[in-house]
Amino acid sequence: MIELALDVHDLARTSFSISPLEQLLTGSLAVDSRRRTGPKARWWRGIRSRVPHRAAPFLDLLADSPRGLPDFLLADSTAYLRTFADELDSVLTTTDERIHAELDHCYDRTAPPVVQRLREEGASALRPVVNAAAALYRACLAPEWREIRRTLDAEVRCHAQAVVTDGPAAMLERLHPRLDWRDTGTLTVDRPGPPVRHRLAGRGLQLHPNLFLDKCAVLHQHDRPTALLHPVLLPSRRTADDSDGLRPLLGPARARTLRAIAQGPCTTTELAATLGIAPSSASPHTNALRAAGLITTTRQGRGVQHALTPLGHALLAANP
Repeated sequence: MIELALDVHDLARTSFSISPLEQLLTGSLAVDSRRRTGPKARWWRGIRSRVPHRAAPFLDLLADSPRGLPDFLLADSTAYLRTFADELDSVLTTTDERIHAELDHCYDRTAPPVVQRLREEGASALRPVVNAAAALYRACLAPEWREIRRTLDAEVRCHAQAVVTDGPAAMLERLHPRLDWRDTGTLTVDRPGPPVRHRLAGRGLQLHPNLFLDKCAVLHQHDRPTALLHPVLLPSRRTADDSDGLRPLLGPARARTLRAIAQGPCTTTELAATLGIAPSSASPHTNALRAAGLITTTRQGRGVQHALTPLGHALLAANP
């Protein structure tokens, strides 16, 4: 179990952050998995044929770590939406001392060649690892990033609405079933192993939604906000279609349309592609949702863009 002790300053400084590098790191752990099931493993098995040979140093560094990943692979940033290029630049600034300390913690002496080079050359050996990560991102994650970011943004908006309606403590407790908020100001993370307690000391808590994680993870460092990486709890398609509380109110097609727009502002063409229908079929749904005050439609150039209104956000928050 991990205990995070938050004071009022930590709650006030709780924020969200979306990291493409974190998605790549956690998703890459499933690339060669044959036993894992579920949408994450199925998605990565579908892109295995696109994994470039140049990605080998990065994947070797991840696959051969018996005690977790070295923290220097997670960029130091507090921005909400990081760019992949900025994150790689941050990794390249890692000091030799930090590299050696984290490699000794994560890897045995019989480590793969990429780890041996990092031990011998320090930060100067990071460039091949960063280039390998960039090659993997371009081939496998970049084509999907727009949709992944929409899903992560929708997750953040849902939790942000919970802060407005119920407060930050309630939002933290609902973030994941393995999290528990106590009135003493402690957020517990149900994890195997002996109890560990971290006092955030006013530096705040940064929440990192992750599409490829199966359980929560904590990254605690004394010089920056503690990061809580948590899985995105995506309902199954059957749950969304058969148990959606919006269906009796809006009908199944318009309920799906509203939820698709909640993933992020989109054009009619983009919306139709998400729903798997023709743009002409999507227009009646957006017209009805706009008439009900659930979405707005603004003209951009020759096209239009749809986005949720506060009423639309509230309706989805009440029917997650």
